[in-house]
Amino acid sequence: MNFYQVESKQETQQCVPGLLSCKDLGLPTVLDQYLKVSERICQIEASQKDLTEEVKSLKQQKECLKERIDECLKKATDQEELKELIAQMLGRLEAHEKNAATLNAENRICNLEKTVAEQGKLIEKLNSELQIQSNEQSTAMSDPPIIDSGIESSATIKSKKSKPKDKPKTQMLYFPRY
Repeated sequence: MNFYQVESKQETQQCVPGLLSCKDLGLPTVLDQYLKVSERICQIEASQKDLTEEVKSLKQQKECLKERIDECLKKATDQEELKELIAQMLGRLEAHEKNAATLNAENRICNLEKTVAEQGKLIEKLNSELQIQSNEQSTAMSDPPIIDSGIESSATIKSKKSKPKDKPKTQMLYFPRY
């Protein structure tokens, strides 16, 4: 932290003593975190600007150098020397292009890995939400309300008719009345 940040932090803590008594996070702590995040954002944005400007500058330099190469090739007088020079340049250009392609591929792979990781987290979150919902639905479905309509189904009636009666056959004795 530079001098001004330390001084402003101390002033904030002196001006707001009641907020320092919070157990979890007092305002100065949250403010410090906010300022750190803001500072990091500024650093990243600045580095992106610097990179963008540097890329533009390098592209301009590349074009200038390309023109100078063309001029040098036009000035060359010995054909054998020129052929050898061109072959060396082509070899170096191929190696450079392979290196650039490798870097681009590595950047793409890194970006794809980040995307896959983010999507994996999202899928896990959705799966857990879906599982929670299905658990809620299964508990709701497992206890269906019992409704007695008073009407027996045909299957119930048939099953009652087909059951053998296990009642013992006893004779009824009639006693005459006197």
